[in-house]
Amino acid sequence: MRRALRVAGKTLFAVVLVGFVVAPLAGVLSTSLVDGSFWEFPPHRLTLRWYQSFLATPELISSTFVSIAAAVVVGVVGPALGVLTGLALTRGRVRRGAREAINVATLVPLLVPTIALGLAIYILYITGHVPINLATLGAAQLILVLPLITGLLATGLEGIRPNVERAAANLGAGTGSILWRVTLPLLRPVLVAAAIIAFVRSFDDSAIALFINSPSTTTLPIRMLLDMQESVGPLIAVCGSVLLLIAVALAVILDRVIGLSSAFGLRDR
Repeated sequence: MRRALRVAGKTLFAVVLVGFVVAPLAGVLSTSLVDGSFWEFPPHRLTLRWYQSFLATPELISSTFVSIAAAVVVGVVGPALGVLTGLALTRGRVRRGAREAINVATLVPLLVPTIALGLAIYILYITGHVPINLATLGAAQLILVLPLITGLLATGLEGIRPNVERAAANLGAGTGSILWRVTLPLLRPVLVAAAIIAFVRSFDDSAIALFINSPSTTTLPIRMLLDMQESVGPLIAVCGSVLLLIAVALAVILDRVIGLSSAFGLRDR
């Protein structure tokens, strides 16, 4: 009896937790389908006309492409830098004090409020006369993303048995060949996970993009904030739904490639 009550309690807690997370997302999706001009939940009639309006608005489409382009830059460069940092921490002949300093330096952006971090990067760019463009926006978002993926990649590198790399070295392979033909293929699932996490974090970023902003680099989240100052309606919900659907699609890809539990270290790969 006690066991049944315990199982029922855990099931109820899981249902409440999932409902707490999913309910707002379902609300955004349903609000984007309302037939009226204002938010309505639950909607009385469903329509796709607001999605058609989204596709017919050049500013929103342009901001979506800016967000995707910046996220692609971060999703490619971020894991590459994360691998190099992870190699320095797990394979390099770095003293313990230097290793701890690298760890602390990597984690510092997580301890700083993102608004303050965005303002600091903006001041740095203005002081150094750095132009605001897609490349500098991606570079700023890298600071936000690297702490999230460096630890993941370092953990993945630690999971690779050193004997495999030593065997390749004994067979005459050089350092670059070992990295390209042995280490990276074994690290592929974690690399995919890091790339998707970096992409989603950059695509959804508003704190950094709010300051590193220009007419040609206005991302979709910032466009949403600007439009909400004038009107709040289903079109804003459509923008949120686009962000949500892209994130969900990437999560599905991540689950198919490696599994969400494995990606976050909840079970062995």
